[in-house]
Amino acid sequence: ANLVGISTDSPETQCRFAEEMSAPFPLIADVDKSISRAYGVLWPIVGVAKRVTFVIATNRLVLAVFRHEISPLKHTDDVLSFVNRIFASARSF
Repeated sequence: ANLVGISTDSPETQCRFAEEMSAPFPLIADVDKSISRAYGVLWPIVGVAKRVTFVIATNRLVLAVFRHEISPLKHTDDVLSFVNRIFASARSF
């Protein structure tokens, strides 16, 4: 599995965040919000991106969507659990 972070923040903000958090994954600055719009994750009216995690297969099929506005750290647990289940079931074939 590969992890990529996407935010509507500026590239400069993304770089600062990546440095401060020692992010072990690439970050994409979606300044024009085109990616956020394509995935339907902008709050209506204010146009701010929601906290959403997508698990996408290599064939571009969205396998799972996790939404945790209140507790964003839950993303990690949920995504890891889901990905581990997928890999476990793939090994069983």
